[in-house]
Amino acid sequence: IKPFFFAGVLEDLHYTPGTVIIDEELVYYYAGEEWAPRNYENRFFGPTTIQEAMEHSRNIIAVKVLNNLGLRRGIQWLNDFGLEENHRRSIPRDLTLSLGSMDGTALEIARAYLPFSRDGIYINTEPYSAIYDLSGEMLMRRPVQERINMSDENAYLMTSMMQGVIQRGTGYESVGANWPSEFPELAGKTGTTDKTTDAWFAGYSPEYTVVVLVAFDQKRSLGEGMSGGRVAGPIFRDIMYDIYEMQETRQKEFPVPSRIVHRDICGESGQLLSRPCLETRNELIARGQYGSEEYYHIYRDIAFKEGTEPQKECEIHAGKGEDEETDNSND
Repeated sequence: IKPFFFAGVLEDLHYTPGTVIIDEELVYYYAGEEWAPRNYENRFFGPTTIQEAMEHSRNIIAVKVLNNLGLRRGIQWLNDFGLEENHRRSIPRDLTLSLGSMDGTALEIARAYLPFSRDGIYINTEPYSAIYDLSGEMLMRRPVQERINMSDENAYLMTSMMQGVIQRGTGYESVGANWPSEFPELAGKTGTTDKTTDAWFAGYSPEYTVVVLVAFDQKRSLGEGMSGGRVAGPIFRDIMYDIYEMQETRQKEFPVPSRIVHRDICGESGQLLSRPCLETRNELIARGQYGSEEYYHIYRDIAFKEGTEPQKECEIHAGKGEDEETDNSND
């Protein structure tokens, strides 16, 4: 569910993939009860770009994104994506909504993901388009309704960020690591509910959208560590692989709007990647500390709307490269 709120802050609050939010401990109180959200890794990551939060499904950032967007506006965004209250579902009026406390079917989520690959256009899909009698006379037609959900630039930014999920993030091991380079590009998002009762993978290529939900009929845990990436991701990959193994003509790449530029950025500052960023990362690897509290990523070829891309080189790591060189010479 996180991408729907991330799309909201791109459109309404003019966030970019390089916008930095602090991943930190949060405590909320609802009706006298305490709620302290946690990341899947059960730790906090400090300064985090929207890009990194998407790729690694950071819960704290998602909560803050919905809080900044506003709960009422966040629910409006869900409605725009076709996720509305109905006879079997209510939408929670609290920030747990950012972590998927609302129920949804695989078909509803697949339909909701369509605007990301269709220039921000929502399609009200139906199980049939028309009904005819035996003589061929049309008895009923169900029109396909379309409406603009977001700008084509922001729809592409969402796709670009979800490509990162598969290239580097929670979908890499199960999908991206073994995806043939000659096949079309993929974008997607993993999802794992509390106590691993549901494992999701929602993903798409330039032509197809596939959503996989793995769960028991009666709500119970799939088992420890049975995350969306681990359980649903391989099924998504196999379905997409079979589709493209059989299909001869392919649209290989997602269309890029004209006002999109790409930049390499530092995952800690959201600013332009600099030599000290790389040297700091390499030093952490050499020390065996990559993955510790100093963990951060190098993000290459990140999409921005023209005019919103970072202009300055990373200021967090500026000068660290020279310090490390001095230390090495003393050694």
